[in-house]
Amino acid sequence: MKNQLILVCLFMAVISCKKDTSQKQVTKPAFNISFPESFKIKSISIPHKGKHNWMFSKKDSLDGLTKLERDIDSPQIVSIYDENYTNYKIFVEPNSKQVIVAKNSSFFISGKDSIAQSFLNSCSPITYKGIMQNPDYYSYKNNTANDALKGYKKYINKYQLKLDSLSNKKLISTSFKKQLDNDLFAAEVFSKANIYTGLFWRTTLPEQNESYLNKLPDSTFNNWSTFYKNYPIEDSELIKKMFWFYYAENYIFVFNGKAKDKKEFDYDAPSYHIDKINYAKTIIKDPKTLEYFITCYLFDKCQQNRFEKSLISIYNDIQKQFPNSDYLQFITPEINKIKEYHKKIEADYNEETVFINEYENVDSLEELISQFKGKNIYIDVWATWCGPCKDEFKHNRELNHFLKENDIEMIYISFDKERGHKKWLEMIKYYDLKGDHIRNNDQLYDNLIVEYQNNGSIAIPWYMIVNKEGKIVERHAKRPSDKEELYKQLQETLNL
Repeated sequence: MKNQLILVCLFMAVISCKKDTSQKQVTKPAFNISFPESFKIKSISIPHKGKHNWMFSKKDSLDGLTKLERDIDSPQIVSIYDENYTNYKIFVEPNSKQVIVAKNSSFFISGKDSIAQSFLNSCSPITYKGIMQNPDYYSYKNNTANDALKGYKKYINKYQLKLDSLSNKKLISTSFKKQLDNDLFAAEVFSKANIYTGLFWRTTLPEQNESYLNKLPDSTFNNWSTFYKNYPIEDSELIKKMFWFYYAENYIFVFNGKAKDKKEFDYDAPSYHIDKINYAKTIIKDPKTLEYFITCYLFDKCQQNRFEKSLISIYNDIQKQFPNSDYLQFITPEINKIKEYHKKIEADYNEETVFINEYENVDSLEELISQFKGKNIYIDVWATWCGPCKDEFKHNRELNHFLKENDIEMIYISFDKERGHKKWLEMIKYYDLKGDHIRNNDQLYDNLIVEYQNNGSIAIPWYMIVNKEGKIVERHAKRPSDKEELYKQLQETLNL
């Protein structure tokens, strides 16, 4: 009996152990990044499904974050933006730990591969700025593709040599070097494609333009064609990279569409985006690549905040064609904004929205200001096609409250031409822009460029402060997003 009791106890113990084992959670590999409290994070971008794409990144905006941990199954690069929009690129892999530390009023990445991490953040060819601003792309001296390609090869080789040197000195891990080798390869491919594209665009310029090319030589076009055959947009490595969409867009609409098939798309037509997507479907044969391209296209165009209805049609179509697409979760909120836009523009204007009488006849800033003598003014120069301009409107509630309390008039000057008139009227409603409105004519447009005082160039959004005497007391004022700094500037310059 005693022996039987012992056996029962042992059996129960075994069952208990098995039960505990089955309930034990399996720990997934993760990366870990630590931050000092003084590091103010604006956003974090983590690759989605192995693709490094700002459109479909997992993003967090977290105040007071001192530690980030995420499950991953392969090496990747995480982008972290601080409050000044400085981008810190950090290579991470399963079970890796990185630390951002403060030093002399700046930050750097400590821990394993710290020297290589510094190289990553100084390596301009694999950044948007580096790829698009390399002077060899559009150099007036390089009138042949071969000249530009040789120039770019020399440009990128110096970075490859630095990377190889880090490897020889064992200052970079094997996996980190492999990541950067792949990124430099992709940057080289995308950049070379931009060289061909840039040369072609020069043939479409007016003859009096100094960079005009009479014709793209047949040999250059053939080399351009061979290039895309060697580096197709369906390439499994290229499609993972940050700038793949723009590479694919140029291949489809510039190389195939404009250069090869002489295809023209009417930008002002309501079906503009639908026509382009229908054409893309004739070029891309692989369903997964097509799904990814169309969803990228949708997101990219939605982000321009022009609120075209045709994007809703493309969205509905892709829902039917790819109902289980993992990218729909990112696009749906953007499409909902377009739906909300078209609902809002059906309403009446706010009673505090005023259109300046005969605004089309106002030919100068001085003439405009003269209509508001005796009033303090804050001027916002914007356009419906200007993303940063529209982004500032999110701060208008606080701004309007301050202006009303201090009896300051708000004037919006639109930089839109006649073709943007309808969109201008719509966006005033959508963004609920309370104040006085004017859309410039050609004379006012030219006058504003002179008033900007930057040798004939201008950047918007642009803000000015004008006092009751009609004098511009701050020609380049703070933005609405500057909040307290702007309010203080208004008070000081207007002697409130």
